[in-house]
Amino acid sequence: MSVYGISITPEVTGKEIEITSGSRAMSYLGYYKTEVSNNNYITVTVPNKTPGSTLYIVPVNMGTLVLGGTSSVTSAIIVDNININGNVITLHINEYYRFIYPRFAVFEVLGAGNTADSYGIALADSTNYLEITDSSKMGCCVWVGNVTINGTWSVPTSIPARQNSVVFVNWSSADAALIFDDTTKTISCYQNDSLTTVNASIAVFTSGFNLELPDYGLAIWNANGQCTFSSKYAPLIASGIVSLNATPGTWVTCPVSRPMIPVGVVGATKTWSGGGRAKWSECGIKMSGNRVTGGAARYMNNVADSNMNRSLVSPVSFPVLDCNNYF
Repeated sequence: MSVYGISITPEVTGKEIEITSGSRAMSYLGYYKTEVSNNNYITVTVPNKTPGSTLYIVPVNMGTLVLGGTSSVTSAIIVDNININGNVITLHINEYYRFIYPRFAVFEVLGAGNTADSYGIALADSTNYLEITDSSKMGCCVWVGNVTINGTWSVPTSIPARQNSVVFVNWSSADAALIFDDTTKTISCYQNDSLTTVNASIAVFTSGFNLELPDYGLAIWNANGQCTFSSKYAPLIASGIVSLNATPGTWVTCPVSRPMIPVGVVGATKTWSGGGRAKWSECGIKMSGNRVTGGAARYMNNVADSNMNRSLVSPVSFPVLDCNNYF
């Protein structure tokens, strides 16, 4: 235990957690299905962003396979650049093709609050829960579990505000690629293009519901009398950021030894070629130890091969959680 700060044991996780610094409130801001119209850019304005927060994307599908005709080449069309400026998200597509529909969920992580208030609890480099004026914006961990993903696994239907859930996962398998369907809240696990099984630690965060008070512990109310922190739930504690490499199979290192990240379809990858044909799959995310990369997941199509075919990963950046805080 630290010699300073606050330690709580949330009822949801049962794991003691210190919130001396780095504790952040998070909230789910919506699901977006976009379309390239007349150029290579897509711009999305998020109207409900909280001033001072940081937006992040949870990819649902950031790439696809476009079949070429008799004189053109089959291509992996992906979001190859993501820029977030305030509440405006700009996506760039590597090649212009109208009928690509990037889909993603957006959530925000609130920044550090003002620690100079004359009342309340001051937490260095943490969200000031007294400053949160709308308790429905408050997000927290409502479910954790060590599960066996036997092909697929869905977020429990019993959790509050399931429609707003953001799922963070830790697993370790150089062969297992995970994707996530935000509509059904389902994780699927693939080895190459076939469903497979992997053991995973999963933490589900939601927002948009009234926090329950703990049987014992700590609760914080804002000036409007709304509960904006309850030690019944573990807060989101970000331990850094990781960005995927654009080349499938190129591993990048997370800032903690047991990382938890959101997962999704992050591109398209060629899994086999021969006899003038090539098999393509959606690109999910693989994790081995504290490293992550894009890897082949759900099968898409078998097409004419070409030396111009390229597998591509969208360079999405994720907040990384430390699994040791929740398990």
